[in-house]
Formats: sequence, C-alpha cells, structure tokens
Amino acid sequence: MDDGDEVNRRFLIQVLEFLAADSEAQVGEFPESPDVPELLTLLWHDSFEENREVFESGLVTSPELEKLKAIDGVFARICTPGRTEVWTNVALEEAAEWGQVRAIARDLLGSLNRPRPPRDAP
Repeated sequence: MDDGDEVNRRFLIQVLEFLAADSEAQVGEFPESPDVPELLTLLWHDSFEENREVFESGLVTSPELEKLKAIDGVFARICTPGRTEVWTNVALEEAAEWGQVRAIARDLLGSLNRPRPPRDAP
C-alpha cells in the first residue's frame, strides 16, 4: 500500500467514524453548523466518491466495498431532489436513511480498523 492509498484509507475511516456516531455526537462535532447532514454528505463525497477507483482496485475487501456501495446508495436516496426532510439536524436522529448510514458505517469500521496484509499478498 503506498502513502496515497494509506491517506485515502485513513480519511475514509475518519469519515465513517463521523457517520457511525449517534446523532447527538454528529451535531456536537460541528457545533456551529445548522447543516450537519450537508457536511456529512460532503465528507462522504470527498472520502469515497472522489476516490472510488482506488477502493475498487483492491484497497478494501469485496465485502467492504459492497458495504461502501450500500452507504453510497443510501446517500443517493438522501440526495434525491425535494427530500428536504432529511437535511435537518433533527433528521440525523429521526430519518431512517441516516440510521441506515450509521448502521452500515459501524459495521464497516469493525473490519476496516483491522490490520491489513499488503495488497500484493496472496
């Protein structure tokens, strides 16, 4: 794993930690912002969507990649035009989509935080 891959992986883990936190902790992480859902969505975009090819090329295992894609699918639903109800800080606690993101992120963190063999290993 080169340094760039490690940076991408660490950033993804940091973002997943934000996504996995309960809603109160998420809002507390950004106390000045009335738009925490937007910040979390932008962090997700920057960590996964902007680096999707790196993750698809083997930086994560196939099951982890499927879970990342599942989170991405939930974000696609969250970002559906006209879904204003999911963009409030209260929605972080009440909207089913944010609960789904949280659950998948928590599951993923369990495997992503384990030591990794080198990508070239059999």
